[in-house]
Amino acid sequence: MTKYETLFLCKPELPEETIQGMVKRLSDQVEANQGKLAAVDMWGNRRLAYPVSYRGSKYVKGFYILFTYLGGGQTVAEIERTIGLLEDIMRSQTVKLEEGVDPATITEVAHSRQRDEVITPEAVFVKEEDEGEPLAPVAPVAVDAGPAAAAPAGTGGEPQPAPVEPAPVVKGGEEDGR
Repeated sequence: MTKYETLFLCKPELPEETIQGMVKRLSDQVEANQGKLAAVDMWGNRRLAYPVSYRGSKYVKGFYILFTYLGGGQTVAEIERTIGLLEDIMRSQTVKLEEGVDPATITEVAHSRQRDEVITPEAVFVKEEDEGEPLAPVAPVAVDAGPAAAAPAGTGGEPQPAPVEPAPVVKGGEEDGR
């Protein structure tokens, strides 16, 4: 069997029951077409990169759901047909991940609901081998840019840009010899 992912974008104001109904309908479609559902990830409401116009309204947010499943071309065609019939799904995209996947490797459907996470700067700078101890802040490194960037005396030590010489004035294709 072939492994696919279908990401679809729903209207942001949908109630939880409507979203669960869509997920149930699509997962039933996968099973009815000799497919096997591997994972359902509900990413939640996210800000869109650009406004999406759908049925006379413009949306700046959308509710994302990612389906991962095994199946054939008929399964994908039926999922995409069903998505087209559901009025609450604004956009969708299906991607083939890999071929020749054994359905026995999928033992349980993974359902996850991701919330907006706040990542602190300390969490970004953690080394695995230090068992969770944050790294020390890095001090800025001075780079020697040569004599042009040296600060003149009495300016507080700030580097000044190198002076730029004006280009020669050209008249009628010849240099002005004044």
